[in-house]
Amino acid sequence: MPNAPKPNAEPSRIGRRHGANSPPTSERKIGSIVEAVAVAAGEMQGLSSTISTSNGMHNHAGMAMPMMPGMLSPEEMQRLAAATGAEFDRLFLEGMIKHHGGALTMVKDLLDTPGAAQESEVFAFVSDVEADQRMEIDRMGAMLNAIAKERQR
Repeated sequence: MPNAPKPNAEPSRIGRRHGANSPPTSERKIGSIVEAVAVAAGEMQGLSSTISTSNGMHNHAGMAMPMMPGMLSPEEMQRLAAATGAEFDRLFLEGMIKHHGGALTMVKDLLDTPGAAQESEVFAFVSDVEADQRMEIDRMGAMLNAIAKERQR
């Protein structure tokens, strides 16, 4: 894609830190996540004129529907795509916290629905999702705090 934003050539502090804290069996690298976000931002820029509406996205029938909780708007994706360095790190973390918060919203909505998540497998899955998302939000919040402290220096 010719207009896709290019990820930072040098790994960010977040990328270096994530690599140090990742379990040895983890094959996911923050660099590939950052690259995927940058590519997605570029794709969103191209798609935004055809699928976004003032209050969400279109479904397959072309009808407007609200975005899922935690999804970044096309404007937020464009700001992320244009950012570099510490500003990219901050926007990326804020966006991911929002995204993980959306998962928590969906879990809450499911659990608040009478009769939902009654099967033990579904309840266990939903419980795991909630615990994992909260842990990731806490971790990313700590990283945001570190970025803010670094900026104050």
